Amino acid sequence: AKRAAHEADVADEEDGSVEFRDVTMAYSRGGDPVLRDVSIVIPPGAKVAIVGRTGAGKSSLIAALLRLRPLAAGTVFVGGVDARAHPHDEHRQRVAVLPQDPFVRHGTVRDNLLLSRADFDASVADGGDATRTKKGQRRVLDKAMKQALHDVGLGQLKLSDEVGEQGGKLSAGQRQLLGIARVLLSGGK
Repeated sequence: AKRAAHEADVADEEDGSVEFRDVTMAYSRGGDPVLRDVSIVIPPGAKVAIVGRTGAGKSSLIAALLRLRPLAAGTVFVGGVDARAHPHDEHRQRVAVLPQDPFVRHGTVRDNLLLSRADFDASVADGGDATRTKKGQRRVLDKAMKQALHDVGLGQLKLSDEVGEQGGKLSAGQRQLLGIARVLLSGGK
């Protein structure tokens, strides 16, 4: 019954709205708040850029959204549901965040796109121990990754292309587009 109630809550989250309601957060217990009484409503499907001077709280907003730090006060809602209602890993899979300079690891385009898909078995992605079912899963995954690359204007890249150390073989713009493709694959709202 508890699992069914949890799954019902998850279904409600599908609208993708985000709300910060009177959020206060500090980086140390009893420390000065870095966010104080912040209230923001982001409607479903909105594309939001967070800008501001150094120390304004941009990274702190993301830390609060991803539950990287406990809140001193207030609540963050995703899809109208308190973000604390779900285990950390499930919550983070529902939220897609793209930093200005996205992380790109040494390896292939495929390796970097897979960072967004914790739900796929790595042996499926790299072709290891490929049973018939796994081969089918890999084809589906490869098709989705190629579509995401095409959607962001990186259709010329192959999944097997090496990106170099910290994405050094890609331009800064290509690294950002790769990050956007990763967000598209993540399924976050």
